[in-house]
Amino acid sequence: MKSSIARATLLATAVIVSPVPVVDRSAHAEQKPVQERETIIEAMVPPESLSEMVRVVDAVILATFTGKGQFIEPSTPYGIEFTNYVFVVDEIMKPDALVGVVGDELTVRMIGGEKEFATHIRRTRVAGVDPLLQGRKYVMFLRRHPTKNSVDLAWGPNSVYDVTQGTVRPIERELKRRDGAPAAAFIEALRVAAAQ
Repeated sequence: MKSSIARATLLATAVIVSPVPVVDRSAHAEQKPVQERETIIEAMVPPESLSEMVRVVDAVILATFTGKGQFIEPSTPYGIEFTNYVFVVDEIMKPDALVGVVGDELTVRMIGGEKEFATHIRRTRVAGVDPLLQGRKYVMFLRRHPTKNSVDLAWGPNSVYDVTQGTVRPIERELKRRDGAPAAAFIEALRVAAAQ
């Protein structure tokens, strides 16, 4: 297993429809040796209170990860690697036209991903961030991009919370706030905050 560390500025973008077909790499993931790389980013920290988190973003959704993702090549040799991950919108707690409606697919662009080569797979992950897992449900906080017709993750990986197993788990492991809280109460508090 090889490891390298690169510093990157956080950039995570979500759009309703990906302009390029999304490829499901899950069937190829473990057939070849995997070379791991780690990227360090400086993500913004969300506000302390749930009501403030909801107030400062444009949309809050609950979505299921489909397991599909399309790797985006960096534009320069030392550029940042991204992947467009595909989710199905399960619930919209705070609506925005750019996230579509319940049942729509939403593509979320995040740093990292996997690229398959003839002899191996290169996996780039953000340090301290759990990978997205197919079939799991995530609450995401989104903001409109200032110049594009898309939405971004409001605080990078600090905007994504796994609520699949009845408890809240931020995918950013350093973010302990709300970790282990009951998922049903968390989601209901978001609904109430969005309705105010």
